[in-house]
Amino acid sequence: MYSIEVNENFKFEVEEDQLSQFDFLQISDTHYHIIDNEKASYNAAIKAMDAAAKSFTVTINQNDYQVNISDQLDQLVNQLGLSVGKDNAAKEVKAPMPGLVLDILVTEGQEVQQGESLIILEAMKMENVLKAAGDGRVQGINVKQGEAVNKNHILIELA
Repeated sequence: MYSIEVNENFKFEVEEDQLSQFDFLQISDTHYHIIDNEKASYNAAIKAMDAAAKSFTVTINQNDYQVNISDQLDQLVNQLGLSVGKDNAAKEVKAPMPGLVLDILVTEGQEVQQGESLIILEAMKMENVLKAAGDGRVQGINVKQGEAVNKNHILIELA
């Protein structure tokens, strides 16, 4: 499923199978002709694109739109509290589900790099390694090894 936001005020979701109702004809590197299930036709051009952020400025039938797209993985990362903000680092690492803290791999004051393992949480008999979404410093550790936590419990705070 894709979550789509247009001009920061119109949001909707599209299932992958719904995309089959559209026919896309690429006219050039940035221009497309789109047919919606033979009901409507659109001329589209990509004016600007940030592929990493999945953010696009598009012109459709001579109207400009700012479009942000998130797929299931993006939505899961956001739900886990690991979203990367404008400063390129999540400030809080939250429990993605109820579980048991098996191990804390960092100490307060420690500098961490993006992708570095922070904590191991056991949930549903599986070990989940939670990692830093960006570079930073461990500001606070809000749990102890062996502690049971609920979903969205703030485990570690980063600065």
